[in-house]
Amino acid sequence: MATRHPASLSGSTVLPDFPDSQGGADILSAHMAPERDRRIKTVRATGSANLALDIGPVTSKALKLVYVRAHFAGGTGNASVTIGIDSANGAAYDSTLDTVTARGTGADLFYKVPPAESADPSPWAIKPGDAYTVRWTNPDAGNMTYGVEAGYVER
Repeated sequence: MATRHPASLSGSTVLPDFPDSQGGADILSAHMAPERDRRIKTVRATGSANLALDIGPVTSKALKLVYVRAHFAGGTGNASVTIGIDSANGAAYDSTLDTVTARGTGADLFYKVPPAESADPSPWAIKPGDAYTVRWTNPDAGNMTYGVEAGYVER
């Protein structure tokens, strides 16, 4: 049975195998095989200024965002976190996917792309050359710190 590795240790999360307890055909594993091959890759950043995390641009693969999480410490205040797309086609095609309000010390962020938005065709999927953006204006720059992680899959 495969072990589920935390992203912080391996850089990707491995989906587990589901062995058949009877030793026969492993129907569930066969059904899950396409998902098992998709690994969640992560991008991380820390800082005490404004948060400006870009996931991409990629030149050869399309991506789909899975989650964004952030921890804030020290200082006071909060601000909105904006998740968007920086389009390779230019600023006219850039878009805001979602905004989460009031994030800061005492109000961490855990954003998971909603299931309805994850289904293909997904407005959250980006093509080669595009990038996801995560933005947050630090309300107490220099005093408040953050650690942010975004998970995505290659398509």
